[in-house]
Amino acid sequence: MRRHSALFITTGLALAAVFSVKADEPAVSPTSGPIAQVAHPSTTSSLLSESNTRVLLKLQALLHDHQSTQALALANQTLVDQPDNGDILFLKASALTQLKKRSEAITVLKNLTERFPEMAAPYNNLASLYAAEGNLDDARRSLEKCIRAQPNYGIAQENLGDVYLALAQAAYTRALQLNPNDRALKLKVDKIKTDPFKNDKPTLTQPKEPSHGPS
Repeated sequence: MRRHSALFITTGLALAAVFSVKADEPAVSPTSGPIAQVAHPSTTSSLLSESNTRVLLKLQALLHDHQSTQALALANQTLVDQPDNGDILFLKASALTQLKKRSEAITVLKNLTERFPEMAAPYNNLASLYAAEGNLDDARRSLEKCIRAQPNYGIAQENLGDVYLALAQAAYTRALQLNPNDRALKLKVDKIKTDPFKNDKPTLTQPKEPSHGPS
């Protein structure tokens, strides 16, 4: 059975890269921050639902405190019995990201986008990892899919704007290399080129909660 909750959050948490794009922090408790919870009916018992909520809150607290190794262990332990739990898989990817196991996090997130295409946040976090590697085309494609899944996802819209700007800067720079005497082109490069875009590797913000769109 495929299961995922609809917790999502709006506090920004940037990855360590060149410029920040936004992410959602893990919620420590339902009253700890600007968390919007949307209830989705569950086909499991209320006891199991309550157990899942406790696990999710524990994982979020561990990630918030950067206890990534413990969070990863708890996620893996939970996934033994619930291999299709989308929220746990998402938080596992967040733990892997904190542990700088980028390729493993990408694998988990790609799997999530295939199994739960309605979840917007995995696309966004996947784009963040792609951008950190300088892979802006894949980051752009992932963010466009994210926005198709949830058009009102503000974080993804902002991230996509940052990726477009980085792509524009790279294109203008290449054009200037081909036409070094083009003063108008140089003005465009100077106008768009700012510190946040050096190295052409934007840092996209990662939401730490799966976002499922409006109820």
